[in-house]
Amino acid sequence: MSLIKNSAPLLVLLILCSTLSAPASGQTPTATLNGTILDEKGAVVVRARVTVVNTSTSLQREVTTNDAGYFTMHLLPPGNYRLSALGDGFCPIEIQAIVLRANDQKSLKIQLTPGPTLQSGTQNIEPVTWSLKIKRHSRAHRRGDTFEVEAIARIGPGWRLYSLKKIEGGASPTLIAVSEVQAFELAGEIRSPNSLTGRDPNFAVEVEYFKREATFTLPIKVRTSATPGSRELEIRVGFQTCNATLCLPPKTVKVDAEIEFFD
Repeated sequence: MSLIKNSAPLLVLLILCSTLSAPASGQTPTATLNGTILDEKGAVVVRARVTVVNTSTSLQREVTTNDAGYFTMHLLPPGNYRLSALGDGFCPIEIQAIVLRANDQKSLKIQLTPGPTLQSGTQNIEPVTWSLKIKRHSRAHRRGDTFEVEAIARIGPGWRLYSLKKIEGGASPTLIAVSEVQAFELAGEIRSPNSLTGRDPNFAVEVEYFKREATFTLPIKVRTSATPGSRELEIRVGFQTCNATLCLPPKTVKVDAEIEFFD
């Protein structure tokens, strides 16, 4: 009896510790990405804009470095990311294929090279605007039907939008994705218009780009599990745009349209 009595408190303590150390139910593991932005001499770059984009979901986060040139991004879902950094007086830089796994704490040291000084008001420049055009064959679609949607980019004078093709050492390519949490899905390859080719003055490499306007055609399918009615088709576009002396940071925008379908 004495052995049982002496062991009981220990048993309770072990159960209590196990309960406290267990992860909370329903929590989704995330990752943290941080780093320091430096110039070519190793000095910190203050107020640099750092953007990360999940290449699968188009999730985008943006932060600015502090007085120590440091940035941090918490609660990033596991996945593959690309990172871009832009500081006043420096060339933009992009890092591809950053893999974040659950509970990762990844730290980067990023060095920028001298480049053009940003003009006043650059933060609010929108040289490219996007819209959707539905190529309808009927007034409404049935579940399981496939139809085409045009994602149209209108590009301001002097600016260029880059193609879907990734060019090593070049700007961020245009990425177009259909939101997965909806009644629609991409039904095939995205068709791109013919691009121009030339040496980019900002990256000093041959790139593929568009001027004035570019129309991308997406084959879209209505999911067979979708509920009939009017539904929102959401397209996310990641892109970068430059002129002869300046590149804006990569960004992601959402464009949408209402689609009606029935049984």
